[in-house]
Amino acid sequence: HDEFLDAKWSVPKSKHLSPNLNVFAERFNHVSFWVKSIILSAPMDNRPKILTVLLKAEEVLRSLNNFNTLMGFVSALGSSSILRLHRSWAQVAEPLKEVLSQYNGLIDRLTRVSLL
Repeated sequence: HDEFLDAKWSVPKSKHLSPNLNVFAERFNHVSFWVKSIILSAPMDNRPKILTVLLKAEEVLRSLNNFNTLMGFVSALGSSSILRLHRSWAQVAEPLKEVLSQYNGLIDRLTRVSLL
């Protein structure tokens, strides 16, 4: 916890000072890239199904309190490369799209708090 409280992660070239937080960030980036890759590499007709499964997985991650992976999913699904898939999103059920919207709102609120 000293890595976090002492803000060692904010010092340039600090990988050796905060190895645990670096692993945490690398895992987040890996999950986010993986989610985007799954969607974008799939045939267009499979994308709505994949989006649906990933949105349902977000609910499971939330129920397990797996927030790091959940935020990786939310980040990926909210990225411009995924949001521009209008035809695919049009085939996803509205309640599932609302779940994503709620998580995006949560990220927005957390971002605003962290800027204070």
